[in-house]
Amino acid sequence: AVDPNNRYLYAAGLGKVYVIDINPSSANYLKVVENALGVIDVSIVSRGQNFGHITSMALNADGTRLYVGVPVSELFGSRGWVYGKKGDKGLVMVINTDESDRVAKAGENPKKWRQIIAKLDGGVEVYDIQATTDADKMVYVSRGDRDNGLRLIEVANDDPLNFVLEFGGPQVIGTSL
Repeated sequence: AVDPNNRYLYAAGLGKVYVIDINPSSANYLKVVENALGVIDVSIVSRGQNFGHITSMALNADGTRLYVGVPVSELFGSRGWVYGKKGDKGLVMVINTDESDRVAKAGENPKKWRQIIAKLDGGVEVYDIQATTDADKMVYVSRGDRDNGLRLIEVANDDPLNFVLEFGGPQVIGTSL
């Protein structure tokens, strides 16, 4: 995912999102940002096992929030859901990428810039997160939830210290995939 001002690339790694400087005039062009906020941990633990495969991520319409999907169950594998097994739910994590919340002083981060501000139920195999034209609305697919896989994320309070969804979680907007 690329921020709207073409300064940073948010690249998925295993359990981590790397912030890469893509400003051609920067001395750190094409390098991971060299501070504690240059690598964001999005790994999760489910039943004692670590998961970090990022299936999708997208910035919202104004580039102030990065949504990252980390499933626990995927189509195949040890917790595969394809053969009628009940899959385990993953997460959609919301990261504050609002430049107006940028850290002003080393060691201080009062607005949680480049930190996770919310974790949402991603359903069984969160997949393909997409922005809408409204910065407070995102959509994604939970492709292992066959009867309610298309979901809407709607933000009621965008304050990074009190981030709240209007419905307390993703609202189901589809009935079948």
